[in-house]
Amino acid sequence: MASNLFAAFGANSGAFYPGVGVDVTNCNPYNVTLTCNPGRLHQPFLEVHGNADGQINYTGGPHDNECLPDIPYYITAWAVREGYGSANTTTDLGGGNFEYQFGSLDGYSGVVTHYEVNGLGHSWWVNSSGIMMGFFGQWGLSAE
Repeated sequence: MASNLFAAFGANSGAFYPGVGVDVTNCNPYNVTLTCNPGRLHQPFLEVHGNADGQINYTGGPHDNECLPDIPYYITAWAVREGYGSANTTTDLGGGNFEYQFGSLDGYSGVVTHYEVNGLGHSWWVNSSGIMMGFFGQWGLSAE
């Protein structure tokens, strides 16, 4: 399993296809089934997404005959499944950018972390590389 090979993972402008054959005519991006199974609990996950992404819409909806989830809904559902609940610590980074952190493990907060980037389209955020490397550097495969 990938969760035994990778201590943490991240996505920038990610598309989270449910793969369950949801009828897109009845697409509800706030009720998409979370089908990804990392194979272990406490799988650190970082997601960065622009709220102006016209390709993979931040608020979800029909895309390529699938019903994509609303990004905050997806991140919260991931945190709940991992046992961290739906409450998060929200940090206003200025300029309409926000960081949302769920859970803590091994002295690190934000086992599940999401960055909402104001005005960013479907592209790599200039801060993503440093944030992701810092996030990945916190976790080891023994973090369970």
